[in-house]
Amino acid sequence: MRPIVDIAGNTFRAILRNKVLYLALFLLILIVALTALPFAMVRLVGEADEQDLARQMQGNIIMRTFGMWYTATLAMAVFLGATAISSEVSARTIVTVLAKPVERWRFLTGKWVGIQAFLHLFLAFGTLLTAGVLRLFDVRPSALFWLGILGSFVVVTLISSLALLLATCTSPVFAGGATVLLGLITPVIGRAVDNPSAWLRWPAQAYYYLAPARAPGSMLTQGLQVDLLNPEYSLYAGVIAENLLYGLGLLVLSCALFTFREVRVR
Repeated sequence: MRPIVDIAGNTFRAILRNKVLYLALFLLILIVALTALPFAMVRLVGEADEQDLARQMQGNIIMRTFGMWYTATLAMAVFLGATAISSEVSARTIVTVLAKPVERWRFLTGKWVGIQAFLHLFLAFGTLLTAGVLRLFDVRPSALFWLGILGSFVVVTLISSLALLLATCTSPVFAGGATVLLGLITPVIGRAVDNPSAWLRWPAQAYYYLAPARAPGSMLTQGLQVDLLNPEYSLYAGVIAENLLYGLGLLVLSCALFTFREVRVR
């Protein structure tokens, strides 16, 4: 357990040294700039007694605030997962680590834990920022909204784990590109499940059953609705649990592949 903790700590500190905190500062400034003008308009609309329009504008600002931070977190998840091994190889630090009595699965698990720690702390800061906007507007979302926030954390784990899996057997460029491509084509494939053409329907159905489940609609958007009736919490919780299991399963598969991979240091 000690080697995993040490490698995770080194990975976390290495990410911080890559000046990602500048990205956080840039996002914070951008979000404040994009929120200031709409916030003033919301106040004017509220004073004009247009409550429905004001609530709609508030919802857009809240979703934009979290959405920008979440998108940045996903981009970092792809990058960090895809370069987790290649960065160690290029810096030749992997030679020092693997030369010690450290099993490869412990090394990769430590890298994964360090990456998850950073990504989740980064997204947690965005969540606190979103909570501040909710407090500013005095908006009290339903529990479904916070369940959607939890689901976002799990998706970050899933995406970074997928990128790490692909990075164990391909180049970082291919691993990152394939992860992004799979994320983009998943909704399209979902619509092809009922396609009349068997040549499209069968591959889509195979991918549908192999891929993690997708929630029916946005939990965040639905959680902000004031007239939401009887949300299926068990369904959404099941989707989140399945995505988490997929992420852990991808880690196990990554460790198995990395154990037999030949690491070449140039």
